[in-house]
Amino acid sequence: MLVLSTLVTITFTLFALVNAYIKLNTPILYGKDTLNNSPLNNIGDDLPYKQRTSVYDILEINNIKVGVP
Repeated sequence: MLVLSTLVTITFTLFALVNAYIKLNTPILYGKDTLNNSPLNNIGDDLPYKQRTSVYDILEINNIKVGVP
């Protein structure tokens, strides 16, 4: 029981140390060039999903066939 408790504690500790956002390659994201996926700054106002200037300008188009996974 002690071993299981120790493993759970270590696992949750490691999860708490990770601060990351995933940046997808496909489909192409809106504003991919200005997307910031780094951890938050000290103030906490640097959210990766914040509204940015020209974020919805179309620079690349996704070519996805319907019904193909």
